[in-house]
Amino acid sequence: MTSAQHLDALTGLPNRAGLERSLQEILRTISRRRHGLTSSQPAVLYIDLDAFSSINQEFGRAAGDCVLAETAVRIKRRVRRHDLVARAGGEEFAVVLSDLDSRISAQQVAQDIRSALAEPFSGLRRDVSLSACTGIAVFPADGAKASTLIEHASVAMDAAKHAGRGGITFFRPELDAQFNERLKLEARLQASLERGEFELHYQPVFEVGSQRIRAFEALVRWRDPEQGLVFPAGFIPVAEECGLIGEIDAWVLNEACRQLREWRDEGLGAIPIAVNVAGVQFASPDFAARVLSTLEGYGLPPSAIELEITESTLMEDAPRAAQQLELLRSNGVQTSIDDFGTGYSSLAYLLRLPVSRVKIDRSFIANLDSPDGKLIVGAIINLAHGLKLKAVAEGIETPEQREIVQLQGCDEMQGYLCGRPMAGAQARAHLTPAPKPEAMHDEAP
Repeated sequence: MTSAQHLDALTGLPNRAGLERSLQEILRTISRRRHGLTSSQPAVLYIDLDAFSSINQEFGRAAGDCVLAETAVRIKRRVRRHDLVARAGGEEFAVVLSDLDSRISAQQVAQDIRSALAEPFSGLRRDVSLSACTGIAVFPADGAKASTLIEHASVAMDAAKHAGRGGITFFRPELDAQFNERLKLEARLQASLERGEFELHYQPVFEVGSQRIRAFEALVRWRDPEQGLVFPAGFIPVAEECGLIGEIDAWVLNEACRQLREWRDEGLGAIPIAVNVAGVQFASPDFAARVLSTLEGYGLPPSAIELEITESTLMEDAPRAAQQLELLRSNGVQTSIDDFGTGYSSLAYLLRLPVSRVKIDRSFIANLDSPDGKLIVGAIINLAHGLKLKAVAEGIETPEQREIVQLQGCDEMQGYLCGRPMAGAQARAHLTPAPKPEAMHDEAP
């Protein structure tokens, strides 16, 4: 009998303490048998629901709790009655398979659980399916103590998450060192937010026809005391996994607005800044309101900021995305579809998305030297123009690429050939004084 202090109130399952206590008792029982250790081994499956925070943000915490309770039921249905299922914390669950005959059997159970969670959860405003990453640790190879087995299964789960949604990974000793390094990186990232070690660099976006700078794209950098200047690929994936991406995104928007306010106070031209939006931010019901509130706080017009949202993020829930984008557009904020062509868009939904631009993914630009590459880029440009949208070519790095997109009628372009990302002081040098009101009046007919 599990005491109340070892039970999770929401699901009725053992909690983390109850999990460790029960597993330790299983290991003691096995140790007393003195035989059959190689043919009957317990294993721990550590399960983490992918992107579960978006459910709480979209439907509310009460709905999220209902999904967690149903998740517990589904997991229990996919294991045997004498196997142990626990809620390890938050959106994390654990399963103890008490008499495993092979590692393949553990993997099969993990796949069965994954299939159960992929079935739609009803009762929300729309059907929702879950994916989950699972780490597996097997006794005694991966640990002789309950706490060690649970920790190693969690480490393996973390490696599965790093590989992508829905992964299943067995513990390996080298994962322990990688996990410890990841923990250190998470701690440094958290401290960097508190110490103000992030900075924005600004890459110019040029109009193809006039060759003038139409906008800057804000790109975040981390000035790490240990490694120096770190580019996004070195920390954004970790920030997404550990839940810091929302704070970083909020900082980027705030810093871009602060920089715009500074430039405008100096009387410089009103070139907009484009900022990238993470999926977890865009999924928040009050996302549009927070953007507008930030602009208002700095006394900036809505046209001062442009938002870049990836195609895959928009397509996760296109009807809701259309509502958010319409609210932004009706208030004067322009948006672009980033990484266009890399997702699986429904053109029927795309036609209804109130956006201003599509940004052609750099992978297509890199392939412009092939006939297929030219055909794809040309088709995207024609599609954009047919929808009355601007087409932007990202990643222009050679004169040949620039010439091709010019001939194909692309509206805007950016890349190292056009202009590299630069610090705010360097970007300022590319701005011109704004026209004085008197001058504007004199020129009026």
